[in-house]
Amino acid sequence: IEASGKGFLWVAPEDDEEFCNVEKGFKFKRGMLVRGWVPHRLILKHPAIGGFLTH
Repeated sequence: IEASGKGFLWVAPEDDEEFCNVEKGFKFKRGMLVRGWVPHRLILKHPAIGGFLTH
């Protein structure tokens, strides 16, 4: 996702151990990684949102 060159927001639970490993590898140039709760509806309604990916 970082290599795409697009901005992104990646949200994961605070206790997600795999996310800890991912955090260490990111350079945080185009994206933002957040642990915990975020206001999903507010974020998804923003005009800059071009897509949404979930499990």
